[in-house]
Amino acid sequence: MALRTLRRGDEPFGDEAVDRAGLVEWHQPRDGLPVVGHRDLMPLPNRLEVAAELISELSNSSFHEQSMAPFLWGNSPPRSATVRRVTLRALVFDFDGLILDTEWPEYLAVSEAYEQHGHRMEVVDWQARVGTVGGSWLDELEERVGAPIDRASVGSVWDSRRLGLIGASEPLPGIVDLIDAGHAAGLRLAVASSATVRWLDEQLTRLGLHGRFDALRGRDSVGGVAKPAPDVYLAALEALHVDAGEAVALEDSPHGIAAAKGAGLACVAIPNRVTAGGDFSAADLLVESARVLTLDRLEALVGSSS
Repeated sequence: MALRTLRRGDEPFGDEAVDRAGLVEWHQPRDGLPVVGHRDLMPLPNRLEVAAELISELSNSSFHEQSMAPFLWGNSPPRSATVRRVTLRALVFDFDGLILDTEWPEYLAVSEAYEQHGHRMEVVDWQARVGTVGGSWLDELEERVGAPIDRASVGSVWDSRRLGLIGASEPLPGIVDLIDAGHAAGLRLAVASSATVRWLDEQLTRLGLHGRFDALRGRDSVGGVAKPAPDVYLAALEALHVDAGEAVALEDSPHGIAAAKGAGLACVAIPNRVTAGGDFSAADLLVESARVLTLDRLEALVGSSS
């Protein structure tokens, strides 16, 4: 008899132990040939044997023997069998400012450009741009200067400066551990961003995280529509084949939170140096760092979105 572990959700019975275990291949000699069958066809003694193996394997987790009821009794367990339903199936991450702090380098580069022209760009003024796509900051700078500027040169210096700073940056604290935990648990993972998919591809590849994600969706995936519209989240859910009530979003900005909530997801807010001080009242949970997050804590948020 052998267990074959499938990706969580391939055969959901509404219980984490069963979903993690997936299907069971059992081999019973018949006329000298092995027979491979679905667990519903497995004799009860064999089910008990497999259940014992699974319970032992999962003994350090939060479920217990009763969680094996659907496996033992099929889709209609007896009344005496209780089943704890676990519905978290996916995590959807923002990228800029959430996985990687690209927003502070962008702000610094813009601030330097303003100072070179005798003006200042305050963090609070830059906050409104975070998480979405708006008007050009070059337009605003030119308006403040009151005369034409060499937009191509200024823009080129800004781009080179921000990319240099971003290229030297590492993922924000705790975020890789959370991604790894979700991946190891068999959760479906996606990125939903107002950036382009090309940018996500490049940066996630550089960070060594690209292979952790099942789907990447940017504004170019949804006709150029950026957050706070929910389009990128809806596209991510569709790609993951999960419902909004089975997923939790992680965001760093009010625009991002509005997009996630608009798509029906529960949302965790993790502000960064640029977005700190913004309005995060719409989030289901506000934390200072991903370091304090666990899958159990995120699981508790599922179904809380309204």
